Amino acid sequence: VPRRLDGLAARCGGFALVSYEALERCPSPALAAAALVALDPPSGPMGAELLRAGSGFTHLAWGDAELRFAQQMHELEYGLRASLAAFYRGLRLRGRVTGEELEHLLRGDGPHGRPARLAARLMKVLAELALVSLDRDLPALAIAGAEPTALERSAAYRAYAQRYEDGRRFLTSANHLPGG
Repeated sequence: VPRRLDGLAARCGGFALVSYEALERCPSPALAAAALVALDPPSGPMGAELLRAGSGFTHLAWGDAELRFAQQMHELEYGLRASLAAFYRGLRLRGRVTGEELEHLLRGDGPHGRPARLAARLMKVLAELALVSLDRDLPALAIAGAEPTALERSAAYRAYAQRYEDGRRFLTSANHLPGG
């Protein structure tokens, strides 16, 4: 959703811009809306069900460009291998980070940075693999292990990889349409 804000900044009044992820956690805004406008397709059946569940009218406002955007965002959120490698390399170069340096590493580079939920996924996988050590009191993050390991040893990584594959299939099928 933050990537959409610049384009919608000139608009005002009478609407809320909400991600599918936020609606999955708290669906009441979608269920109570008189009209729902879906700018992007959902990446799974739960999001599609949310589009069907409300009593208001649902407008599907996406085309091929928005479908590609949804696919790219889904890959960013759940296709973790490249993000894990970049994050770990950045930490390995420093050995240990605290304060603003830790925040910068977690946020990543680029104009939009890394969403907090993605940073949390990366941390969870690396911690499960005992590759990083987090001191929550400081806070500080350090390299804990440098032995090569298979990402698939992490239960979290396997779950995220499954969600990635499920969403990828969903977005490349006709099922991304609410009536599909």
